[in-house]
Amino acid sequence: MAGSFVRRLEATARRGPDKAALLWNGGALTYAELQRRADAFAERLRERGVRAGERIAVAIPNRWTFAVALLGGWKLGATVAPLDPLLKGDERAVILADLAPTLLVESSDVSATAHEASAGAGTAALGVEGTRSLQQTAGFGSGGGGEPQRGSGRQPRGPAIPDAADPTPALILYTSGSTGRPKGAVLSHEALAFAEESWAGPVMALTPADVVLATLPLAHSFGLNGALLAPLLAGASVVLVERFSPEAALEAIRRYGATVFPGVATMFHRVLESPAFPAADLGSLRLAVSGAAPCPWELSEEWRRRTGTRILRGYGMTELFRPISYLAADAA
Repeated sequence: MAGSFVRRLEATARRGPDKAALLWNGGALTYAELQRRADAFAERLRERGVRAGERIAVAIPNRWTFAVALLGGWKLGATVAPLDPLLKGDERAVILADLAPTLLVESSDVSATAHEASAGAGTAALGVEGTRSLQQTAGFGSGGGGEPQRGSGRQPRGPAIPDAADPTPALILYTSGSTGRPKGAVLSHEALAFAEESWAGPVMALTPADVVLATLPLAHSFGLNGALLAPLLAGASVVLVERFSPEAALEAIRRYGATVFPGVATMFHRVLESPAFPAADLGSLRLAVSGAAPCPWELSEEWRRRTGTRILRGYGMTELFRPISYLAADAA
């Protein structure tokens, strides 16, 4: 491997600085802008007392600010733990007590219950939307997934960008906790780089020409890997959909010419059953990717028949951050 994910993404940005990295609801962030804002956010984290090797939690929906916070944490050399922003207060408190992060980066429109849970766990929080200092340093605009402000903000003081061999963990992803309390799966920078390298090219065959739909929650393994990091590594564009609905997915495919749709079986079924489906334009779509739950063969065949594209069905583990296997017949 040629280096950590962060270093390889910087190389991708140098090859296509003006290419759209993130797209959402009429907004866009180029690869160069994403790098500048992540650098500035790394400095913002440093100002808040976060140091290389420490942990931060990120609880933001599928917004461009999630990507900036994630990359900013890595550029500082911190370990990042994405948390589902929809967690109930008691669920959030349990995870924060186990994680003991130096800082929680969250949306400023988080519920009062979530705020109370964070405070109860003794976690300092930083709201990333509607915060003047962040607008100045990281280009975060106000409200929801709103438009980023132009300008690079302050330049970071030499962020501690990790190597693939860096012993500091890159990610801590909490499992569903089906056998008890959620447990954090710890992933190294080397594991992260391998996961992206082995998934983005050989399986999804991603290229800079692709536009990938990000409707899966980015705080979970499949969404983070298949819908955000692997596409960015390939130089593709990622379309952020904050909350899934069949109509929102179909509109995003039409509006942005999405070529790849990572999802779960329930999503694909709901798209096919949507009243908007018969009139939908799916001409740009070349591939759907299913994971996180079983996808019946019958659904896969119906999807192929009605859309003209295939569903690539895989099985993976949070602990590996990549599929363990996929059905070769789906790739035909």
